[in-house]
Amino acid sequence: MLTLWKLIATIASMNSYTPPARPGETYSQGFWYAIIAAVLYMIGSMILMVNMLGYFLGHYPQHFDLDDDQRTLILQTMMFFFWLAGGAGVFARVCGFSYADALYFCDVTVLTVGFGDIVAVNNTGRGLIFPYSVIGIIFLGLMINSIRKFAVSMSRDMVVKHHAMAERERTFGRSVSNERELRDRLGLPPRPDSDSRRPSDPKRGLSHNSILGRRSSLDQYGHFDIHGRTIVFHEKRPDDQRGGRGGAGRTHKPRSRDGKSKEREEKRSDYHKRASRREKLILLKEEKDRFNAMRDIQAHTRRFKQYYSLSFSVLAFGILWCIGALVFYFAEHREQHMTYFESLYFCYVSLLSIGYGDFAPKSNAGKPFFVVWSLVAVPTMTILVRPNIFFLH
Repeated sequence: MLTLWKLIATIASMNSYTPPARPGETYSQGFWYAIIAAVLYMIGSMILMVNMLGYFLGHYPQHFDLDDDQRTLILQTMMFFFWLAGGAGVFARVCGFSYADALYFCDVTVLTVGFGDIVAVNNTGRGLIFPYSVIGIIFLGLMINSIRKFAVSMSRDMVVKHHAMAERERTFGRSVSNERELRDRLGLPPRPDSDSRRPSDPKRGLSHNSILGRRSSLDQYGHFDIHGRTIVFHEKRPDDQRGGRGGAGRTHKPRSRDGKSKEREEKRSDYHKRASRREKLILLKEEKDRFNAMRDIQAHTRRFKQYYSLSFSVLAFGILWCIGALVFYFAEHREQHMTYFESLYFCYVSLLSIGYGDFAPKSNAGKPFFVVWSLVAVPTMTILVRPNIFFLH
């Protein structure tokens, strides 16, 4: 990774102190491919170092085995890139393209974008497009399907399951089934008429009527709001024991202003802590109540999964769209005087594989970046759009 940093620093310094004399001199497409490769290698090495640190800290198991889906994804990805690179070599020989232009041509063909700026110039090249495009699209579809399975599996294991477990803990952590649990949860003393020598029966039922019937014994602590299975207890603020009007009859020791302020802050914080623990308790008296609570958790998890998928798709689309347009704006501004709005338009028709052909990358920096960007953006959009097609259904 240190070598990559040196390479990037050298290139940046060279561009600042000895830039090419345009228009006779310019950086070639091979140069920009090398820059992109160096950046990608640096990102990959940083991810590997983070994983190694996690392994040494014990966050990962000592033995790691790839499952069948991961092996399939690796194999399909290698086959797709071999097909892309090998096809570029064939079309460069048959059609007389440079290898960089042939790689751009193969990328536009397999992704079905079809700008039309570079086309096959003879019948041999046109004939080779028949099998090459069909097999390439099949490889691309298999790779996208494997990536989608891997992404869905990671999302289900790392996000959805974690959310479902948190919902279960939050629900059953606030549940009560009898009066003793209710008083323990609220931090209230036991009933005055209970026998202190015999513990209360934990199976003793608790219902809304029983709470309403015993409300007179709890009025000194606060009042209840009952909505369905949810019980909200509003605690009364403890009044200051002042002893008489104007503080008559109150004996205390003189305290400093800082001591009074600290005492008020401690009382306020203790009150809010107790209030947060006592909000929205859930009454689960019978087995049916527990079953309905689990159904509510499942329904909430499904809604969370849908909204999470939609939000992540919109965020990914915005990042790929806007950042890609920004790069193409700087890369193509000198060649085509492309504005940022035109860059947004170009990236949009490319992301959706429309490819009108009115705009296409022409600079030596724009074509290599388009190859890398499109191989990331177009499959990503295909993966993200598919789970949200029936979101509103």
